[in-house]
Order: sequence, then C-alpha cells, then structure tokens
Amino acid sequence: MEERRLKPLKVRGRVEMPKDAWNTRATTFEKNVEKHIGNVKVLLLGPGYPEGQLEIRTQIADRLEKDGCDIYIMETMSPISSFNIDEKFRDILNEIRPELIICVFTKEGAPHGVIYEVGFICGHYGIDQALSCLRFCFHNELEKIKNIPAYLYFLLSRTQYWEFYDEGKGPTLYTRIIQLIRDEVVRQYCPTDLSDKTKTPRE
Repeated sequence: MEERRLKPLKVRGRVEMPKDAWNTRATTFEKNVEKHIGNVKVLLLGPGYPEGQLEIRTQIADRLEKDGCDIYIMETMSPISSFNIDEKFRDILNEIRPELIICVFTKEGAPHGVIYEVGFICGHYGIDQALSCLRFCFHNELEKIKNIPAYLYFLLSRTQYWEFYDEGKGPTLYTRIIQLIRDEVVRQYCPTDLSDKTKTPRE
C-alpha cells in the first residue's frame, strides 16, 4: 500500500519566521532583559528566625546582585530613625519604592513576620496595588494549612504563587526569584518582543 504522508497543519494566527531572524530576535530580547534587569527594585521578605533563616535570603541576594539585580533586604538596610515598627516599615517602603515584593515562606522559618508585613503592605498600598507587586514563594514541603492564615489564602486566590524545592529536587528558590524578576522586566520593558507567543521559528 502506498504510504500517504499528512500535510503539516497551519495553525491559524501563527506566523512563521526564518530561523536566523528568530535567533536574532531572541538574542536582542535577551540583551534587552539583561539591560533592564537592574531597573526593577525588589524587596525580598522572609523569616529571620530561627537562626540561619536570614542567611538564606542574604546568600540569594548576593547571587542576584551579581546577576545585576537591585535587591533589598530590610534587615540589612541602614537603620531607620523610627522605633515604631509600623513607621519603620512604612519608611522603608517609601525609601525603596519597590516594584516587586517577593515574600518567601521557607520550610523551617517562622512565618509570622512575613504575614505581618504582607498585611501592612496591603493596608499601605491598598489591596489592588499591593497585589500588583506582591509575589509569593513557598517551600513545597511547607504545611500551608497550619502556617498560613485565612486572609493570606484570600490573597493567594487573587494572585499566583510559586513553590520551590531543595537543591536537586526541583526549581530552587533562586531559580524562582530570578524568573519572577525577569518576568517583571519583560512586563515593563519588553512587552512586544518574544513575549509575543504567536510567532514560531521556521527551519
């Protein structure tokens, strides 16, 4: 019997592009992301207790700074004059004016400080503006039911959150955070480049 080959389907709405042109565009896109990655101010929140939890964030921040990111950790900033915790956190937000606030919930860290900070941010900015800049990263083994209050679940229902894993088991915290920063760079500075997924490379 004669072999019949199916013709390739043309997907409506997709535009083919020569591979060389695609590669050139991809290179330009990547350079544009790298050019602007330091323009997004990022506040990295997370537990400070028990011992060793703060070091998780400072080590990641050091690595991100080497990538050109503009990262702030509240505990390592210069002292703010106010002794009132509300005024202190408000002054930090006003000083940094972060465009991205990444909240980290680790497997062993005490979450109470982060939960307070999320609530303060929502009150300071208003819920809609807060949700536009808040991002949540949870360790995949964290028991959320036991550690996360109902109002935080309400926030998560209106936004997305990401899980991270121990090294070798899945995407790490560093991987999640750098991708979140890159996504924000694309949103702000590269909205019409390769973020247009209707174009595909042609051999």
